[in-house]
Amino acid sequence: MTTPLERTYGRLLRLYPPAFRRERGPEMLGTLLDMADDAGRSWPAPREVVAIVLGALRMRAGRHPGASARDDRLTAIRVGALLLIVQGCTDPLVSLAADAVHRIPGDRHPAATLGGAVLGMIALLLAVRGRHLAAAIGLLPAGLGGRWQFLVAAVLLVMLFGHRPLPATGLLRYAPLVPLPLPLLAELSGQAFPQIAGILRFGFWAALAGAALLWVAVDERVTMAVGVLYLGGLIIQIGYVAAEGVHNYAWAALDLGLTALPAAMLLGSAGEAAHRRAKL
Repeated sequence: MTTPLERTYGRLLRLYPPAFRRERGPEMLGTLLDMADDAGRSWPAPREVVAIVLGALRMRAGRHPGASARDDRLTAIRVGALLLIVQGCTDPLVSLAADAVHRIPGDRHPAATLGGAVLGMIALLLAVRGRHLAAAIGLLPAGLGGRWQFLVAAVLLVMLFGHRPLPATGLLRYAPLVPLPLPLLAELSGQAFPQIAGILRFGFWAALAGAALLWVAVDERVTMAVGVLYLGGLIIQIGYVAAEGVHNYAWAALDLGLTALPAAMLLGSAGEAAHRRAKL
């Protein structure tokens, strides 16, 4: 007869890939039940649950066997460029749709906005297929026209020219989808709470940085890729400050410092995790 403890462990082990469960599942379940019986426990220990979940997520991360730290960096740069392209496509389209819904004459050049999004999507497909230089060239018209995310992404893709980053596998494949809901959430929450729209937008991006920082325990490549996204934001912010001039140096320093903080934390923690992994 199956006990509640055995059912609980069975549910936790379902997090592992099916092939692993078929090969090692019964052995792991037996070991866990023996350890719980020796400790006189009728419920999994919290640390044990965390270890099982982390182990399952790491297996689903789909790392390439034998991949070096350099391979992981190149893959993260590529995914970071894809994140910037998706963000550059999504932000103006959401703003354009919101203006149309509320009949606000916000965007004076909707055709240019739509054209830039189309160029971004074409470049995204080229980058996914490994055509990094062609994707970078395709991003330049919209990037030089003010779509700064495309310009930073083009620079990152040019850096990959002549290299062959390993394809994103496992959960890393879905990282470029991360920027999709953020502008929509920011727009909807801003409409619902206009007095604190800026705070809510900051909160969404802070939550993303926090989640990516925690994810370093699973796969530092994801953390590094999101760090590249925030680094792109820092570069864009520096460009704005340089173009508009500094009216208040204290506020400019605070603004740049807050923008640099998540990029530094994410890239630093990912680099440290990659260094530790290389030593194993």
